[in-house]
Amino acid sequence: MYLPFTEMPGHSRVWIYPANRQLTASEKVNASELLKAFCEQWSAHGHRLNASFRIDYDRFLVVAVDEKSAAASGCSIDASVHTIQQIGNELKLDLFDRTRIPFLKEGNILEFSLKDLKTAFQNGSISPRNQTFNLLASTKEEWESNGLITVEKSWLARYLPATV
Repeated sequence: MYLPFTEMPGHSRVWIYPANRQLTASEKVNASELLKAFCEQWSAHGHRLNASFRIDYDRFLVVAVDEKSAAASGCSIDASVHTIQQIGNELKLDLFDRTRIPFLKEGNILEFSLKDLKTAFQNGSISPRNQTFNLLASTKEEWESNGLITVEKSWLARYLPATV
């Protein structure tokens, strides 16, 4: 059953899908229609799931399910992934590339590949104090409170060169 994202409890499990580019207004409408229709019928082993979604920063598809009412199963999670794949195919988006890391700098989202991080730090394109998106957040509360964290406090800190 679809619920507005604001009504989802903080403990709701989330999956965050980063788009490789900003979505246009019409793409957000299209993605929202597909996600809402999916959430309306999403179930696991015959139990309806309380689910929602949100599109943050015109870039991140955040899907949430309240697993205290009913837990998402492997098959139901696969169904959600298929919906995300459908959205990606229709909108010509890559929503599964985890090798590109998004950063927020001066109100803009910049992306760097893992292999280019050291150079980006060395040439000042990004710094340890820039914010990155915590795509590893597992709950709505974690995404909302720590969805943006500084590089130096994230898992990316291990990639910082000693001279930065």
